[in-house]
Parts: sequence; C-alpha cells; structure tokens
Amino acid sequence: MTKRTCSVPECGRGVSARGMCNAHYLRWHATGDPGPAKIRRRVKDALCEFPDCGRRHEARGLCPGHLYQKNSGRELAPLLPRLKTTDRDDLGRKLCRLCAQWLAVEAFYTNPTPKDGLHNRCIDCHRSERLHRNYGITFDAYRQMLEEQGGGCKICGGVNANGKDLAVDHDHSCCPGRKSCGRCVRGLLCSRCNTGIGMLGDTADRLRVALAYLEQRRE
Repeated sequence: MTKRTCSVPECGRGVSARGMCNAHYLRWHATGDPGPAKIRRRVKDALCEFPDCGRRHEARGLCPGHLYQKNSGRELAPLLPRLKTTDRDDLGRKLCRLCAQWLAVEAFYTNPTPKDGLHNRCIDCHRSERLHRNYGITFDAYRQMLEEQGGGCKICGGVNANGKDLAVDHDHSCCPGRKSCGRCVRGLLCSRCNTGIGMLGDTADRLRVALAYLEQRRE
C-alpha cells in the first residue's frame, strides 16, 4: 500500500489531515496558508536572528521582543537593554519589555513569580498578543472595531455586566475552531449574544426559524 504524503510540493511527510502533514495543517489552520515545504523548527538554545540581539529565539527566528515588532507591522529595531523586574524610572514607572514604554504599575497584570509581583509585559501588549495569536488581529484593530461599533456589542449595543472585554466573533464556516485566520472576523459581541448565536449553530437559517417562532401569534 502506497503511503500518502503531504500535498504541499516537496514536503514528503505523511498525511495527517486535509491531505497535509501535521505541521502544514496546523499552519494552514492558523493562517489559511500551509506555506513552503520547509518548516522552521525551534532549535534548543537558538538565538534571535536580528543582528546583535543575543536573546533567545521564540518563533519565526525571532525573540519575543522582535516577534512583537514584526506582528505589529513595525520595522525591526534594536531592543532596549535588559532591566531587572524591580527597576523603575524617576516617576516610579515600570518598563514594558515589548512596547518599550515606561508605564504606571497599574498598567501591568499581577504575577507572583517575579520579585515585583508584576508581569514584564503591559496589559495592552498581553491583549495584543492574545488577539493576534487567537484571531489574527492587533489590539489597535480591536479598539478600532469597538469604536466603529459605538463601544458596544455589534448585535445589541450593550456591554458585559462583569466588565470583561467584548468577545471577537468570527465566521466558523471559515475557521471552525476557537481561533480565526483574521480574515473571517465579523465583529465584537457581548457574552449573551455570542453565546446565543453559538448555541443556535451559528447559522442564519436557524436564527430565522427562531425569529419566526418568537414573532408567531398565539392561537
């Protein structure tokens, strides 16, 4: 029996899903493009490829700081020298290691591991990383969408009662899982609306049936 190989030209690995090997399938699922045959694999103790950086490789050949610059669409530039977690400027502010801004300590999530009890990345950078990793958008894009929606849910116009950020909704016919390629993001929804359309199968036909049911007159 002939072993099936990945459909990406010159790959040669065995098929895992959708005619692709596991590595190319995961890349396709995350970005919508399986990419070239050669897959960059993380090498133990590999360093950032940016000249004279010297920091540890995180992904795509870059350290976390330079990877953040690339994902933000900025031109790669040298990072600031490393500081201790307890270092502060004259105004008592802490330096975010990603956006390189001195910010008030309230702009950082708590973290019991470092000596100062705070994360080394500010809240905005944390959000931007999470949004890019899960939905392929930046925090600036999220804020722009929120502004265009008037600061509320795209369906009901409300906000979450618990104060949490609105959820990023995407077309599950494009990306069936929890993550999005970024191209199928539809809007920002409150928890109730997001859960509601999800429980109804995220299909327009079922929503129309539910609407007709609600609007029907009692006999």
